[in-house]
Order: sequence, then C-alpha cells, then structure tokens
Amino acid sequence: DSADAMRAVRYLRRREILRIAMGDALNLLSVQQVCTGLATVDERTIGAALALAEREEVNAGERDEKTTPQKSDAPQSDSQEATGENPEDEQQTPLLTEITVIAMGRLGGAENGFGSDADVMFVHRPVEGADEKEAQAQANRIVNRLMQLIKQPVRPAIRAERPLEVDADLRPEGKQGALVRSLDSYRAYYERWAETWEFQALLRARPITGSEDLGRAFVELIDLYRYPREFTVEQAQQVRRMKARVEHERMPHGADRTRQLKLGRGGLSDVEWLVQLIQLQHAHEVQGLRTTSTLEALNAAVEANLMAAEDAEVLRDAWLLATKIRGGNVLRGVRQSDLLPTLRDALEAVARWSGYTPGSARHWKKTIYGLPEMLGKSMKGFSLRGKYLIYIECIRKIT
Repeated sequence: DSADAMRAVRYLRRREILRIAMGDALNLLSVQQVCTGLATVDERTIGAALALAEREEVNAGERDEKTTPQKSDAPQSDSQEATGENPEDEQQTPLLTEITVIAMGRLGGAENGFGSDADVMFVHRPVEGADEKEAQAQANRIVNRLMQLIKQPVRPAIRAERPLEVDADLRPEGKQGALVRSLDSYRAYYERWAETWEFQALLRARPITGSEDLGRAFVELIDLYRYPREFTVEQAQQVRRMKARVEHERMPHGADRTRQLKLGRGGLSDVEWLVQLIQLQHAHEVQGLRTTSTLEALNAAVEANLMAAEDAEVLRDAWLLATKIRGGNVLRGVRQSDLLPTLRDALEAVARWSGYTPGSARHWKKTIYGLPEMLGKSMKGFSLRGKYLIYIECIRKIT
C-alpha cells in the first residue's frame, strides 16, 4: 500500500534528521556534512514518492480491470494460455513517459539546512510511440500524486514530524506555469522567453531522481544557458537589480540588516549571489566553476585567479558561520531563524552551539567598538557577534 510505504519513508526521514541533528550538536559533523546529509535525506524521500506514484499509475489498469465484470472466464483463460500471455501484464497501464526531478536552490547545491524547503522542477519525455497529450496527462497525474504522498497526513501520525515542503515555483512561468513540462517545452521556453535570473537559478539545477538519461539530457540543455559563452554588462546589472529587489521584498519589515543571516549585509545572499555572478561570467571557460556547490565554486574561482584567496576565505567562513547559526536557531525552535539573536542569553546559546567558549556573547560590545581597528587582522578570540560584524564589513568591501 502506497500510504503505508510512504509513512515508512517519512518515518525514516524523521529519524535520519534527528540523527544528523545529534551529530551536529555533538560536533561530530562539519557544517558541510550536515548540509549534504540533510539534502540526501530529502532526495531519497522525493525519489521514493516518485517510485510509488509511478507504481500506482502502472497498477491503475489492474484496479480498473477488477471492477469490470467478465462475461466468461473460461474462454478467456484458454485464449491466454494459447498465446502465452500473462493476464497481469494486460491489466497494467504502461508508462507513457519518463520523469526526472530536478533539484534547485539549496537542495540543488546540497546545502540544505534544518527545515529547508525542497525547490524542484519536474521534466518528462514521452516514450517512443506514445501520444504526447496522453503522456502529458500521465506525467501530471504522477507528479501530483508525488506531491500528495509527501504532504498528506499519515495514520498513525509521526510524532514531531515536520513534513517536507516541496516548492516548484522556480519552474518556467512560476505558479502560473505547468507543474511538469516536457523536455522540448523547457527547450522552447529557455530559447525564447527566459530571463537572466532564471539562467542564474539554473546554476543550482541538479537531477536527483527519476530517469537518468532524461536527467543528462536536461543538464545538456541548460548548460548552454547557465554557462553562456558571453555574459554582458547589462546582464550583470540585471543580476544586481534582481538581488536588490529580492532583498527589498523578502526582508522582514523593520529587520536589522546587520543581524539578518540570509538577506542582510554580509549574509548568505551576498556570498551566494557574488559566486553565482562569477559563474555566469566565467564558467564557460573555467570547468571548475561548473558546480552547484557555493564553496566548490569559491575554490574554483581562487584556482582560476578570479578571486584573491584571502577574500575567498572570508566569504567561505562567513557562509559557514551563518549556516551554522541558522541551524542552531531552527533546532532551538526560534521563530525567526534567519536572525542573529539580540538577547544575551539567546546569543550565548547560539555561540555555544557554534563552538564558542562559555561567556563569549558577553564580549560582543567591546568587539563592535574596536571593529575598525580589527578589520584585516586575525579573528582568533573574537566573540560571535563581533566576528559576524567583521565578516559583514569584509564582504561589503569584496562585493
């Protein structure tokens, strides 16, 4: 039964997230290992849901056959024996299309945090000889069932489960577009209508489950657009304008930009958008930049002499620290997980989670006042708050 099978998958997902959280709390796992582990868990969950949805589609014909009365069983049996046909094979519905799930965003980069959504796109390709409309209809049924299996309540309920949120809004035309498109439809869209920010989003696109051949074909298609031969000054300006727009629209009203870990100054967005701009400009020539990982792309930029090693180190450390703090906030049950805490007790808790010694949070004011003199110097011994402010200032200079 698909519902029972999916409940087992979701229970295993819950257990694996707990295991990763324990490894993080005990400092047995690095930030990168935590991100990769969480991404892998979500990939397997989506893969299981796709397999179950496809199995249901195949078995749909069998269910319909059972509800249809037969006029005569004996002659039918004789005919089947004479031809050597298997009755069960006749009752099944053939798959008219192959489907691949494309991870986007943090899932595509294997950079998941605790509580991350799964940004995805769905692509299908009709099998040879299949009617395109029927194949599209079947792909829609399978993908919608996949989404249902991941989100629907299970019985008995899984204690403390936080169901995976699957977000397909990065697909062509967003929420107004088709949930699943054919490979040819994606090709037509990217050739004619896609904007620069959509090519930027494709930098993290990565097939995670479904047809491997179709996944390779999709990657071959999008490589032409995410690693362009030429990236103009106007396109670079479009990226900067889009970044400003995203931060303006998504930044919580009244939020302190120096404490916003994702969209604030020196936060994850600054690091990731800078790296992605470098990829758009140079990945056509630099093979090492053809990666969905932010940190791997940073390393490649240094090796290609596109960025100073000391600048890359600041960006890398800031990205890791902000990611670590966000994870700690989520596991502590903080409602605003993207904010560095303001209360001393809360800041102390996050500092301890991030590996600082007891009492580190109490020294942050002293560090802030001495900030101008500390820029460019070793950060050993700095408090959590002070170190984060230094990252902010350094990143602003780099960008």
